[in-house]
Amino acid sequence: MDNNFNLGQMYTEIRQNILNGQIDTAQTMLNEMNPPQRTAEWYFLSGSCAYNKGFMNDAYNYYNTAYSLEPQNPEYRQAKTNMEYARGGGMAGGYSSSDYRRPATDTDKACNCCSNLICADCLCECFGGDLIPCC
Repeated sequence: MDNNFNLGQMYTEIRQNILNGQIDTAQTMLNEMNPPQRTAEWYFLSGSCAYNKGFMNDAYNYYNTAYSLEPQNPEYRQAKTNMEYARGGGMAGGYSSSDYRRPATDTDKACNCCSNLICADCLCECFGGDLIPCC
């Protein structure tokens, strides 16, 4: 029983490190835990570390394992659902993998319009014209 209490304290400390942005410290603490101590919480917290480091595939795998071990846990279910949404292209972020594309927003569309006009103006000027006289 005392062992479980210490494990709970350890997980609480790891969560606090993650919340404070001390991801490397949290990851080190997780890595030092013996395999028998690697509960669904361990996988969830490892997923949180991976997510914060930008390792989205690893995060998804950890979250999926946590959910598989404790499917009734709403926190694990939500993390898994969010990662599945991201894998489908629905996450804002700008990750390098094509698995993590975000949908264009109205701001993006406006910026693209302005960029296109500037490019068109440059092309016109190359051929002696001037699409936008002030530039």
